[in-house]
Amino acid sequence: MQVRRRWTGWMSVIGLVGCLEARKAEAPDTATTEYVDCGDGLLATTESACPEPDPAPEADPERCTGAGAGADLHVPAEYPTIAEAIEAARDGDRICLASGTYEESVHIDGQQITIVGMGATTQLRGTGHQPALTVSGPLSTLDLEHLTLRGSGKRDCDGGAGLRAEDADVVLTDVSVRDFEMTCDDDDLVWGSTGAGIYIRGGSLRLIDTEVVDNAQWGHKGRGAGIALFDTNAWFERVRVQGNVSWSTDALGAGVYAESTRLEVSDSVFSGNELHGAPGASLVAGAALFAMDSTVELHHTDVSDNHIRSSEADLAGGAGLRLQDCDVRLDDVLLQDNTVVLSGLGTAHVYGGVIAASIHTRGSLALTNVELLNNTANVGTSGSIVSILGLGIYVEGDTSPRATVALDHVRFDNNAAWASAIDVGSIHGLGLYVEGVDVEGRHIVAVDNVADARLAVSGGLIGGHTTHVDLDNVIVAGNRMDAPTVAEGLVAAIGALPSSAAPGDGLWLSHADVYNNVIGAQLGDAGLVSAGGSGHVHLSHSNIEAPRTSPVTDWNAAIVAVEGGPDHLQLDHVNVWNLDGIHRAFSVENEGVEVDTMAFDPLYTDTTSDFARDWDLRLQSTSPAIDAGDPTCTDPDGSTCDLGAFGGPLGSW
Repeated sequence: MQVRRRWTGWMSVIGLVGCLEARKAEAPDTATTEYVDCGDGLLATTESACPEPDPAPEADPERCTGAGAGADLHVPAEYPTIAEAIEAARDGDRICLASGTYEESVHIDGQQITIVGMGATTQLRGTGHQPALTVSGPLSTLDLEHLTLRGSGKRDCDGGAGLRAEDADVVLTDVSVRDFEMTCDDDDLVWGSTGAGIYIRGGSLRLIDTEVVDNAQWGHKGRGAGIALFDTNAWFERVRVQGNVSWSTDALGAGVYAESTRLEVSDSVFSGNELHGAPGASLVAGAALFAMDSTVELHHTDVSDNHIRSSEADLAGGAGLRLQDCDVRLDDVLLQDNTVVLSGLGTAHVYGGVIAASIHTRGSLALTNVELLNNTANVGTSGSIVSILGLGIYVEGDTSPRATVALDHVRFDNNAAWASAIDVGSIHGLGLYVEGVDVEGRHIVAVDNVADARLAVSGGLIGGHTTHVDLDNVIVAGNRMDAPTVAEGLVAAIGALPSSAAPGDGLWLSHADVYNNVIGAQLGDAGLVSAGGSGHVHLSHSNIEAPRTSPVTDWNAAIVAVEGGPDHLQLDHVNVWNLDGIHRAFSVENEGVEVDTMAFDPLYTDTTSDFARDWDLRLQSTSPAIDAGDPTCTDPDGSTCDLGAFGGPLGSW
């Protein structure tokens, strides 16, 4: 499964650096002749001999042709400043800026205008502690095109050092918002340092071919160093949110912070955004995006190389995305090289290394064609307890009826987690961890993921409790899970669901290939799936290789252990192979049971590579797993179901 990359170009706003060569007269012998200083290092014998100054630059005629609904007002040719042009403008007019740097704080109140520059050579820098550009009033609309908003100095506390808009409709096209800084040390403020680059409350925001980069905030309660959105509708098209940094107590959303907002993002990049927990921090979350009480859609977008780092915070989540009571849809999204690093003296917990979601009053999560690749979480403290729940994705909820997490073509590849502490270091759910929500998934891949914890590791694909998990057409291969001391409830291959409260909770797994997963530990509940309490385990039409253990592990069961009685374990056309002959394959209520299964090598096409991502787990033509399923089940070609991830009605990936 590959994430499709649908766009490759980049926008014109990426910083143009011009090199101006001034022709300078060779300095004559000033000891014998007197000369007039013409400026710019040029000398002449008389003032009249000085060259004529260059005419004031004009705005690009291709961008200001008078084709708009109103008049064109040129700065500085007709109006010396932008503020004077705005004062003279009427609704529908266009203000055309020549190249240059404009050091003024511009305010638009109740007007409907367009401001057009000449690209990166046109820069607006605010003065003092005021935003560079303020738009206010319910009748205000602003189209800002082809220029740069660049920071100058710091703005204290109140939101929006670059662009601040309230109850207005704003569109930015080919604009760079960069290098703005905010600082706030007032603990009494509710929000503190918010929206250093862009701050929007009410109204709407549309960003097109725009970048929001290298903005920063420090101090109390940082929210959205790049962009902060409140009660608004926002659309991002081909936008780069990069290099924004928040060093704050309770730092949330270094790239974007969204509250009570509808946000739709397409063909965009969130990269290099960082959250740092300042002294006194308790929570750092959502390095690329933090959203609450919002609707969020990401399409054809990269969320890569974002980071959470703290030696102070005891709780972190979502180096990529942190979502609280949100309806979320991700489609064709790559989440890559995001990291969480917590270190310090106390207890530390990571809830969702890449994506963290909580659903209490509302919410849903749907992922289609999403890849989580090369992400890491490292929690190492001298405290007594550290944990990582859901290296890839963490979702918890308590709604009635339960919310559903929908996964379709989702890949967890080469992610790694480490958890160490004096007493307890645990990792649960290398792919995802769910609690109080249900999961429906198909075409799921978990390969080459690694977990190393001091005490316990569970769930190579999934961990959690109080959940019903239904997965079809799954590959879990080449994962390694180590717990060098003791591992209670350790499960390498699929998952651990330690307790389930509702009837029907547990794991339903159909058409899976589970191959070459390695466990290093002293003891464990089960090698494949562990379900506690009233949890069920139902496996069908799958090829399951017993986990490879190093050292040999003292299993309760090598494959599946359930506590809820014989009717809680069901197997239907399951091939279990490569058992060591020492450990029982299945246990029910902590007692061994005999279960009728097949036992053969499924003969995969190619597993010679050192990396599972390169394996071809389709069946060879002579495989005994071909047509070995239930006769009432059919493959896409109409034949009886094959066992494994490429069999059954969904066998065509």
